[in-house]
Amino acid sequence: MTIMINKNIRHLPVVEQGKIVSVLSIRDMVKSHVSNLQAEVHYLKVRQFNNEVQHLGEPTRHGLRRLKYKP
Repeated sequence: MTIMINKNIRHLPVVEQGKIVSVLSIRDMVKSHVSNLQAEVHYLKVRQFNNEVQHLGEPTRHGLRRLKYKP
């Protein structure tokens, strides 16, 4: 994707057995990248939430820990 951006390439042919079977656009790649990042952020939020739930009963100097998870 970086090369496409730097070289101002908007479309790439997808070739199979010497024939063009599809065309991949920079928009397709950006959508895929954003989707992957959103999934990773969700995973990390759930992981953090689960970690906080495990330690929920542990007292702190101010009382019990509070949950910060926001879906």
